[in-house]
Amino acid sequence: MRQVNLFLGFVCFLGACSEETAKILAQDESDTARLDDAASDWLSIPYPSDHWRRADGRPNLEAYPNPHAAELGIDLIQAVEQNTFGFALQPTLYVELPEPANKAILDQHPDAALETTSPVQLLALDGPTKRYSLRLEHRSDPGWLEPNHLVIHPPIGEPLQPRSRYALVLLNTLSLSSGRFLGRKASVQQALLASKGTQSDHLAPLRERLSAYDLNAESIALATVFTTDDPEAELKALLRQLDLSAPPNLNEAWDYAARYDSFRLHNSRYDGLLFMHGDKPYAQEGGALLWQDGLAVPYRQDEPMRLAFAQPEGQMPEAGWPVVIYLHGTGGDVDSFLSAGDQSPAGLLAQRGMASLAIEQPIHGLRGTPDTNTDLHTFNAFNATSSRNILRQGALDVMNLVRMIQEGHLDSANWRLNPDAIIFLGHSQGALVGGLLASQTDAMRCWIFSGSGGGLTYTLLDRKEPLDIAEMGATLATSGPLFEGHPVTSLLQHAFEVTDPISAAPRWLDRPASYLMTIGFQDQQTPKRAGHALTMAAEFPLLTPVAETPWRHRREDWPVFGPGVVKETTRRGSEMKTAGVSQYPEQDHFTIFSHARAKIGYLHFAESCASGNPELKARD
Repeated sequence: MRQVNLFLGFVCFLGACSEETAKILAQDESDTARLDDAASDWLSIPYPSDHWRRADGRPNLEAYPNPHAAELGIDLIQAVEQNTFGFALQPTLYVELPEPANKAILDQHPDAALETTSPVQLLALDGPTKRYSLRLEHRSDPGWLEPNHLVIHPPIGEPLQPRSRYALVLLNTLSLSSGRFLGRKASVQQALLASKGTQSDHLAPLRERLSAYDLNAESIALATVFTTDDPEAELKALLRQLDLSAPPNLNEAWDYAARYDSFRLHNSRYDGLLFMHGDKPYAQEGGALLWQDGLAVPYRQDEPMRLAFAQPEGQMPEAGWPVVIYLHGTGGDVDSFLSAGDQSPAGLLAQRGMASLAIEQPIHGLRGTPDTNTDLHTFNAFNATSSRNILRQGALDVMNLVRMIQEGHLDSANWRLNPDAIIFLGHSQGALVGGLLASQTDAMRCWIFSGSGGGLTYTLLDRKEPLDIAEMGATLATSGPLFEGHPVTSLLQHAFEVTDPISAAPRWLDRPASYLMTIGFQDQQTPKRAGHALTMAAEFPLLTPVAETPWRHRREDWPVFGPGVVKETTRRGSEMKTAGVSQYPEQDHFTIFSHARAKIGYLHFAESCASGNPELKARD
C-alpha cells in the first residue's frame, strides 16, 4: 500500500491529479517525520518554525537543548528570546526523522536542493520565488543531537531576507537508510489540500505559493513555516535617533602635535554619546541598551573621545580636503593609523592628497579601564549582552563623527573637510563596524574593508588567535566538539547576527557607494571562509588573480575583473556599481599594511574615490 501511495503521489507530482481529486489523508502514513500538534520537547516540531514563536513574535526556546544547564547556553537562549523577533538569517534547520536519511541524499551536492524534485527544499514565501542550496547531514552529540535528527544548512554566504517567511519542505521521495521513503503527515496534507486541520493557518503562506514553485501538495510529507528576524532594526532606530540631536563640538582647539614629511598631526577631544549601560569593561554584566517609549536612553553624554587628524601638506582643494575615516582593530587606538609615520595609512593617504581622521573604539584607550582586556571584553563569551552591542556602539560613534564633518565642526582656520568626499577605511574590528553601517548611510563615497569577514559561525569554528573560540565554546556549553550545524553554533549565530556584517552585506550595493575588500588567506583572526562568506553575501565580484572561487561565485557564474584598472564591475537594479575583492593567498590579517601590491590597490582606490571617479586596480 505504501508503494501504491508513493506511485500515486509521484503521478500527482507530475501534474496528473488535482487537489479536488486527490485523496486527503485521515491519519499519518508510516515513517513520518515528527510534527506534533503542539510544541513540547526539542524537535517535537521542526526548528525553526513559527510554532516556536510567542504571540509577540519572539522565539520560544524553552525546549532548546542545553542538557547540562551550562551558563553559556542559558545566556544565549535569553539573548535570543529577549532581543529577537524571528529566526536567524543564516539558520541551521533541524527535523526529527523516523530514522536517518539514505546516504545518497546526504551526499547530494548542495545545489541539488534548487531543483523542483529535490526531497528537501527551502523556499522563500515573500517576494520573488527562490530556492536555497542546502547541505544535509546527521551528527550525534548526546543531549544535543540524536542520530535520526536531520541537520540542514543553507551554506553561509547567502543569508535569508530579514522580516520574511520561509518554508522548509520535505517530499515523500526522501529515502531513509532502511530503503523506505518518508511518510506523509496527515496534518500537512489536510492543510495543503483542504485548508483544514491543525496546520492549516500555519501552512497557509506555503499553500498559496505551491503553484509558483511547481509543487504538488500530495507529494509533501512534511512542511513548516518560519519568519526571520531583522538584525538591523535596532541600529536603524538608533541612527534615526542620533539624527534628532546636534552633533558634538570639539571640547578644545586642535592641538598641533607633530609634523611628518607628508602630514601634520593634530589632536583634540569631544564628548560622545554612550548607549551601553553599566560599568566597563562589561566583563560579566552590563552593556545593555535601555529603551523607553521607542527611544534608546543614553548612559552618558560625555564619553571621552580622542580624535586625531592628519592634515596633508600642500594646497587644499577648493572644496576642502577629501577625508578618510580610519577605524582601528581590536587592541588598537586613536594613533594606530599613524604608527609607521609617513608609511602609515595617514602618511600614504596624505601623499595622495587625502586627510584622515581616527577615533577610538569602545573600551579602547581612554574609553577603557585599567582592567580592560580588549580581546576578551570586546568579543565576550561571558556577557552576550555587551557582545551584541559593542560593535553597534562603534557604528554610532562613526556616524557621530560623520555628522561633525558634515556640520563643519572639525574645520579650522587652516583647513576644511569636504563632506561630499568621505571615505571609510576599517581594519578588522573597524571593518566589522563599517560593515554594519554600510547598509545604513549614504554619507560615505567609498568603503575599504581590511581583515573583515562575515558568518559568525566560521569565525567561531576557525579562529585560533588570540583564542581558540570553538574549543572555549564547547567547554562553556559542556558539549562535544562544535561544528557548523551544532545547536550551540546555530544559537551563537542567531544571538549575534546583530553584530555580523553578513546580515547587512546584501544591502550594501543599494547605497550610492563603491567598495574594496581584501582577504588574506593566512589570516588567523578573520578566517578565510568568513571572508569568502562576506564576499558572497555582498555579491562582490573577484579581482585578479583569483586563488579560490567561492561556491556562490561558481554557481552564479559571476565574472572576474582584471588585470589592470576596472570600474562598474557589478549591477544593482539598473545601476552599475564599482566593487571588488582582492585575494592574497600568502598574506595574513594585516595584508594592506604589509604587502606592497595591496597598499597600491587600496591607495589607488581611495585616491580615485577622492577624485569622484572610483576605480579598482586588479593585479596581474
